[in-house]
Amino acid sequence: MRREKTCLYHRRPTPLPSIRFRQKTGFHYPYPYARKYIGTPYRRGSKGPNRFDCSGFMQYIFNHFSYSLNASSASQYLQGISVKDEEICRGDLVFFKGRNSRRSNVGHVGLVTEVYPDGRFKFIHASTSQGIREDWNFSPYYAQRYVG
Repeated sequence: MRREKTCLYHRRPTPLPSIRFRQKTGFHYPYPYARKYIGTPYRRGSKGPNRFDCSGFMQYIFNHFSYSLNASSASQYLQGISVKDEEICRGDLVFFKGRNSRRSNVGHVGLVTEVYPDGRFKFIHASTSQGIREDWNFSPYYAQRYVG
């Protein structure tokens, strides 16, 4: 099964995930701005700036760059067009299953901050236990929940 993600630049709905800012759109990359919020506490349903949940954090960051995202991680997953995992770049949104890894529903979203040639990447997100933080895609918790 090939995993793919979505590119917001084209804005065509698709059932596959993630979002890419492209330089030619005139947008600035959102990840440096997002890093300013590391350590901000988590709160379910919060959209910032003092507390965030994962989708609220993405909405807040993208809104800073005048781009509107849907309210939930599951609905954000449906925005844009898909691109292959090998094409992941900084500024893309990546999606994960929620706490129950056996269900197929998207329940979490993060923003890619670093990408390595071997397929590893770091992403910033709102963790329920530690608030805004960066994690690796290959950490056991996220590796088993990665959707695209």
